[in-house]
Amino acid sequence: MKNILKYSMLFVLTVLGLASCTEDYEYSAATAEGQQVYFQSSLASTVEISPSANSFNIPVNRIVTDEAVVVPLTVTAPEGSIFSIPSSVAFEAGQSVANITVSYDPAAIVYGNYEDISITIGDEAYTTQYGFSSYNFKAGVTAWVKMAGTATYREDLVASLYSIGTYEYAVNIEKNVIEEGLYRLVEPYGAGTPFSGVFDAAGTYDWGTKTMEIDATDPDFVWVKPFDSGVIINSDEGEMSFLSYVSYNLLKGDTMEAIKANAPDIFGKMKDGVITMPAKSMLASIGVDGYYYANSNGLFRVALPGV
Repeated sequence: MKNILKYSMLFVLTVLGLASCTEDYEYSAATAEGQQVYFQSSLASTVEISPSANSFNIPVNRIVTDEAVVVPLTVTAPEGSIFSIPSSVAFEAGQSVANITVSYDPAAIVYGNYEDISITIGDEAYTTQYGFSSYNFKAGVTAWVKMAGTATYREDLVASLYSIGTYEYAVNIEKNVIEEGLYRLVEPYGAGTPFSGVFDAAGTYDWGTKTMEIDATDPDFVWVKPFDSGVIINSDEGEMSFLSYVSYNLLKGDTMEAIKANAPDIFGKMKDGVITMPAKSMLASIGVDGYYYANSNGLFRVALPGV
């Protein structure tokens, strides 16, 4: 009984001690001061510039708007950057959003090259703890441009695996402006294709930019690079991916010259604007089960626009 009383008294004293400590160290939230300038979190991580323009704007926000102010900026860009970025941004009185104008020479554009750029508010006195004080992004021009018209795609990858019949349909296609003979189909299994109504009704299509890149730089040795289709037949298996047998051998470490010399029959052809792949020259990856033959019927075909 004495022990119970002793421990009860200790508990009361401990609680009283904690209460007194709490009174000594009361916390109050910090109050934001100054202009409170920030970059929005919704800004794009990649900026696609236009060869027909010479500048683009980056908005920067502030909360306190009662006076005009010039906010210093710290810019980090690669050496020899084609972009010219000012060292400050000016807000007029009453203005909550101002633009940083990034200028460039369109003649200096290198297609396919993206520069890593960082813009930071140069004085912490202007920033806010409730917003981003830096904006990091890539800026450049893609090497891929949309071709006029659509390609005609005869599908034999999913079709030959699941014996669901062969579809032939229109698909948007892009070409590479740097290297002649590189093409890519855009969303060949996405919205508007025969597969969209079959596989995405129950959330079985992984939306996103899905492209099938075809290397026809040598018309006698055509091959398809690895790509994710977006198609999910069984949820426990995951997304279906495809690649040509050539890509598979390259991933193993073989050289293109060796593959051409030792296995020329696994390459496709491009003739008169039509790309074909021989039977079983394509592989499918489903989940962790390894690879399966695709295009087993040898019906895979892409006809370029206008063909």
